[in-house]
Amino acid sequence: MEDLRIGIEDDFDEMGEMFDQIAEKVRLRHLKHLRLEGMECDGDSMQVFLGKHTSLQTLDMRWLNIIGELDFGHMLKVIEEHFDCLQRATFQHIAQGCQRIAFETLGDVDSYDYHFSGTTQQREIFDDFVELHGPFRHRTTVEDWEGLKHRLSLLREDYVVLDRTHLSRGYLDEPVWHDDEQLGPWL
Repeated sequence: MEDLRIGIEDDFDEMGEMFDQIAEKVRLRHLKHLRLEGMECDGDSMQVFLGKHTSLQTLDMRWLNIIGELDFGHMLKVIEEHFDCLQRATFQHIAQGCQRIAFETLGDVDSYDYHFSGTTQQREIFDDFVELHGPFRHRTTVEDWEGLKHRLSLLREDYVVLDRTHLSRGYLDEPVWHDDEQLGPWL
């Protein structure tokens, strides 16, 4: 098996226990492309799983909540130091201990995060505002041609943990993120 997607849509919490078992028992020697999506996972289990698959060419991590002692920065360091074949890595909408992560300067501007709707002209004005005022950036992609290992080391210094938590699934069944102050704890 060269391609694998691990994720769950309905029971976000139970996937963590399943992923612990997968990390402990599964090693796919020919795995080249991995997508982890829509789940909560223990940082230790993630390190174990990634440690068994260091020959990945692409790694795509989306809508993850990383819990436990090992944080996202540690995972970036493991990827930087041990993934010699990696050509592309994407990190999108990651949470650490239920708190959303943003890439302050190296992330992509994504006005979708702001759920703004309006006319095309209004959206262009809004996008310009977002670009000028430097929104939190919740997605980034790192590719081999731009010095992947160096860029990963920069990402370790660039990410911040925000006071925003994952709450629920919204329009088009995508997870919706909200401020703690507005909506309370992560559900």
